[in-house]
Amino acid sequence: MACALNQALERSRHAILIGSDCAVLTAQHLQEARQVLHEGADAVIVPAEDGGYALIGLNRCDPRLFAGIAWGVYSLQGRAAADPLESTANNFVCAVPMVIAVSLFFINEFRVSAAGLALAVTSGAVTSGLGYVAWYAALRGLPRTRAATVQLSVPVIAAVGGVALLAEPITVRLLIASTATLGGVWIVLAQRSSAATQAA
Repeated sequence: MACALNQALERSRHAILIGSDCAVLTAQHLQEARQVLHEGADAVIVPAEDGGYALIGLNRCDPRLFAGIAWGVYSLQGRAAADPLESTANNFVCAVPMVIAVSLFFINEFRVSAAGLALAVTSGAVTSGLGYVAWYAALRGLPRTRAATVQLSVPVIAAVGGVALLAEPITVRLLIASTATLGGVWIVLAQRSSAATQAA
């Protein structure tokens, strides 16, 4: 997606990318998106009912816009998992051949120690694995849009873990970024909760 938008922006002031199977999109959506971009907005998005988006338009492309897509896809697949533990184990097993293939390119730089191996297994198979299992289990009770919003708090949780477990410094940048992230999550969840209450 980022590549397609970048190529389009090399030839035009605006770029609009749409889903090929989004029946909700109309000519009016395209015209309004173009107008918003023409008026100087950096981006325009038409949300989809499943929590994603049916259209994205940009005046400039930032790779960070698409950095979370893989995690989002992983989360959406997790909603259908009957057994979070089995599903996570299967995902890890499927990833092993790819990891081995990529690692072969750096085999001359391998340095293995017992402590390093233990830390790698702990951080990968245990910590990450259990985190994915817990997330898959939690997804069952969360609507897609709420799950997408809540997962934005993961970097803040990781940062707090770094401070608590690794004695990383608490900087002004960390405090501002964490406050902005959690504030955004709270605003979205509060708005959805209010909308649900009014609908009821």
